[in-house]
Amino acid sequence: MTDLIDSILTKKRFSTAVEKFIREHRVPPMEAIIEVCERNGIDPADVGRLLSPSLKSKLEAEAMSLNLLPRGNQLPVWLTHLILIAYINLLSYTLK
Repeated sequence: MTDLIDSILTKKRFSTAVEKFIREHRVPPMEAIIEVCERNGIDPADVGRLLSPSLKSKLEAEAMSLNLLPRGNQLPVWLTHLILIAYINLLSYTLK
């Protein structure tokens, strides 16, 4: 039973794993998310529900710096989320 509980990936566990990967490997959040997804067999399109608010903010800042999102909160939240997921999927295929 403990193995089953340990294998369930929660928002906290996923976000902690991504934050740890960012610190240890000094990579941008999007790259860390893709790597954690690959290591855990998760489709990057499904990580939206696993991202902490802090990680979402970092992703948004990275997307703005890459000109994937307009500066400031000009887009609705759902559209911002959709763009980030699409970019994460694109990155996951290009890094393979």
